[in-house]
Amino acid sequence: MDYDITKGKYDFFMSVGSHCRPALYLRRYGLRTTSSPLDWMMGYRLETVEYLFRTSFEDFFQECTEIKENNKLLKKEGHRWIEDTQNQIVSVHHFSTGLPLQEQRDKFYSKMKERYHRTSNLIREAKKVALIGTWSDGFEVLEEFLKKFGALYDKTAFTFINIRNNENID
Repeated sequence: MDYDITKGKYDFFMSVGSHCRPALYLRRYGLRTTSSPLDWMMGYRLETVEYLFRTSFEDFFQECTEIKENNKLLKKEGHRWIEDTQNQIVSVHHFSTGLPLQEQRDKFYSKMKERYHRTSNLIREAKKVALIGTWSDGFEVLEEFLKKFGALYDKTAFTFINIRNNENID
Protein backbone atom coordinates (compact mmCIF):
# COMPACT_ATOMS: atom_id res chain seq x y z
CA MET A 1 0.00 0.00 0.00
CA ASP A 2 1.28 3.48 -0.86
CA TYR A 3 1.24 5.79 2.15
CA ASP A 4 2.53 8.81 0.23
CA ILE A 5 -1.09 9.91 -0.25
CA THR A 6 -0.75 11.83 3.04
CA LYS A 7 2.48 13.57 2.07
CA GLY A 8 2.00 17.31 1.88
CA LYS A 9 -1.57 17.20 3.16
CA TYR A 10 -0.80 17.32 6.89
CA ASP A 11 2.12 18.85 8.72
CA PHE A 12 1.64 16.72 11.81
CA PHE A 13 -0.23 13.57 12.87
CA MET A 14 -1.15 13.22 16.54
CA SER A 15 -2.72 10.38 18.46
CA VAL A 16 -5.58 11.42 20.73
CA GLY A 17 -6.26 7.91 22.05
CA SER A 18 -8.22 6.38 23.60
CA HIS A 19 -5.86 3.45 23.81
CA CYS A 20 -2.44 2.57 22.44
CA ARG A 21 -3.58 1.64 18.93
CA PRO A 22 -3.47 5.13 17.28
CA ALA A 23 0.13 5.71 18.39
CA LEU A 24 1.06 2.16 17.42
CA TYR A 25 -0.24 2.52 13.88
CA LEU A 26 1.12 6.02 13.40
CA ARG A 27 4.54 4.62 14.32
CA ARG A 28 4.13 1.52 12.16
CA TYR A 29 3.37 3.59 9.06
CA GLY A 30 5.99 6.27 9.64
CA LEU A 31 3.53 9.04 10.57
CA ARG A 32 4.47 9.36 14.26
CA THR A 33 7.22 11.96 14.33
CA THR A 34 7.22 12.62 18.07
CA SER A 35 5.78 11.25 21.29
CA SER A 36 2.65 12.85 22.67
CA PRO A 37 2.04 12.91 26.42
CA LEU A 38 -1.11 10.80 25.90
CA ASP A 39 0.56 8.04 23.89
CA TRP A 40 0.25 4.63 25.52
CA MET A 41 -2.47 5.82 27.94
CA MET A 42 -6.02 4.55 28.36
CA GLY A 43 -9.20 4.95 30.37
CA TYR A 44 -9.79 8.66 29.72
CA ARG A 45 -12.48 10.61 27.91
CA LEU A 46 -12.02 12.73 24.82
CA GLU A 47 -12.88 15.91 26.72
CA THR A 48 -9.89 15.16 28.97
CA VAL A 49 -7.57 15.62 25.98
CA GLU A 50 -8.85 19.16 25.43
CA TYR A 51 -8.75 19.90 29.18
CA LEU A 52 -5.14 18.78 29.54
CA PHE A 53 -3.94 20.80 26.54
CA ARG A 54 -5.93 23.83 27.72
CA THR A 55 -4.33 23.60 31.19
CA SER A 56 -0.83 22.76 29.89
CA PHE A 57 -0.93 19.39 31.67
CA GLU A 58 -0.44 21.15 35.01
CA ASP A 59 -2.36 18.59 37.09
CA PHE A 60 -1.39 15.56 35.00
CA PHE A 61 -0.64 12.61 37.31
CA GLN A 62 -0.34 14.90 40.33
CA GLU A 63 -2.66 12.56 42.20
CA CYS A 64 -2.09 8.94 41.25
CA THR A 65 -2.50 5.46 42.57
CA GLU A 66 -1.59 1.94 41.53
CA ILE A 67 -4.33 -0.29 40.12
CA LYS A 68 -3.27 -3.58 41.62
CA GLU A 69 -5.89 -5.92 40.13
CA ASN A 70 -4.76 -5.22 36.55
CA ASN A 71 -1.06 -5.37 37.25
CA LYS A 72 -0.98 -9.15 36.89
CA LEU A 73 -1.27 -8.60 33.14
CA LEU A 74 1.85 -6.47 32.90
CA LYS A 75 4.13 -7.79 35.66
CA LYS A 76 5.79 -10.11 33.15
CA GLU A 77 6.87 -6.99 31.25
CA GLY A 78 7.90 -5.24 34.47
CA HIS A 79 5.18 -2.54 34.28
CA ARG A 80 2.45 -1.40 36.64
CA TRP A 81 -0.90 0.23 35.90
CA ILE A 82 -0.98 3.68 37.47
CA GLU A 83 -4.10 5.86 37.42
CA ASP A 84 -4.20 9.64 37.42
CA THR A 85 -7.16 9.82 39.80
CA GLN A 86 -7.96 13.46 39.03
CA ASN A 87 -8.11 13.05 35.24
CA GLN A 88 -9.09 9.36 35.09
CA ILE A 89 -6.16 8.33 32.88
CA VAL A 90 -4.30 5.04 33.22
CA SER A 91 -0.65 4.63 32.30
CA VAL A 92 0.10 1.01 31.43
CA HIS A 93 3.70 1.22 30.18
CA HIS A 94 5.50 4.04 32.01
CA PHE A 95 5.92 2.79 35.59
CA SER A 96 8.15 -0.16 36.43
CA THR A 97 7.60 -2.65 39.22
CA GLY A 98 11.06 -2.14 40.72
CA LEU A 99 11.00 1.49 41.84
CA PRO A 100 8.87 3.52 44.29
CA LEU A 101 5.83 5.15 42.67
CA GLN A 102 6.58 8.71 43.84
CA GLU A 103 10.16 8.61 42.55
CA GLN A 104 8.94 7.46 39.14
CA ARG A 105 6.02 9.88 39.12
CA ASP A 106 8.28 12.93 39.37
CA LYS A 107 10.44 11.80 36.44
CA PHE A 108 7.36 10.75 34.48
CA TYR A 109 5.70 14.14 35.02
CA SER A 110 8.79 16.02 33.81
CA LYS A 111 9.00 13.82 30.73
CA MET A 112 5.30 14.27 29.92
CA LYS A 113 5.54 18.06 30.35
CA GLU A 114 8.42 18.07 27.85
CA ARG A 115 6.28 16.01 25.46
CA TYR A 116 3.38 18.42 25.93
CA HIS A 117 5.54 21.47 25.13
CA ARG A 118 7.07 19.78 22.07
CA THR A 119 3.67 18.60 20.81
CA SER A 120 2.00 21.94 21.45
CA ASN A 121 4.79 23.76 19.58
CA LEU A 122 4.47 21.39 16.62
CA ILE A 123 0.73 22.06 16.51
CA ARG A 124 1.29 25.83 16.65
CA GLU A 125 3.84 25.66 13.81
CA ALA A 126 1.60 23.47 11.64
CA LYS A 127 -0.97 24.64 9.13
CA LYS A 128 -2.81 21.30 9.07
CA VAL A 129 -2.90 18.62 11.77
CA ALA A 130 -4.57 15.22 11.65
CA LEU A 131 -5.83 14.00 15.02
CA ILE A 132 -6.10 10.21 15.07
CA GLY A 133 -8.35 8.43 17.55
CA THR A 134 -10.29 5.25 18.23
CA TRP A 135 -13.35 6.53 20.04
CA SER A 136 -16.80 4.97 20.25
CA ASP A 137 -18.43 8.33 21.00
CA GLY A 138 -21.05 9.73 18.66
CA PHE A 139 -20.43 12.35 16.01
CA GLU A 140 -21.65 15.19 18.23
CA VAL A 141 -19.04 14.42 20.91
CA LEU A 142 -16.25 14.24 18.31
CA GLU A 143 -17.42 17.49 16.72
CA GLU A 144 -17.58 19.27 20.10
CA PHE A 145 -14.05 18.07 20.94
CA LEU A 146 -12.72 19.28 17.60
CA LYS A 147 -14.27 22.74 18.10
CA LYS A 148 -12.85 23.11 21.61
CA PHE A 149 -9.43 21.69 20.79
CA GLY A 150 -9.24 23.76 17.62
CA ALA A 151 -9.98 26.92 19.59
CA LEU A 152 -6.76 26.32 21.56
CA TYR A 153 -4.76 26.57 18.32
CA ASP A 154 -6.79 28.98 16.22
CA LYS A 155 -4.24 29.30 13.40
CA THR A 156 -4.11 25.54 12.77
CA ALA A 157 -6.64 23.57 10.72
CA PHE A 158 -7.57 20.18 12.18
CA THR A 159 -8.99 16.99 10.76
CA PHE A 160 -10.23 14.34 13.16
CA ILE A 161 -9.80 10.80 11.86
CA ASN A 162 -11.71 8.43 14.12
CA ILE A 163 -11.10 4.75 13.54
CA ARG A 164 -13.65 2.42 15.09
CA ASN A 165 -11.84 -0.32 16.93
CA ASN A 166 -12.16 -3.90 15.69
CA GLU A 167 -10.59 -6.42 18.08
CA ASN A 168 -10.15 -8.90 15.21
CA ILE A 169 -7.82 -6.56 13.36
CA ASP A 170 -4.19 -6.15 13.99
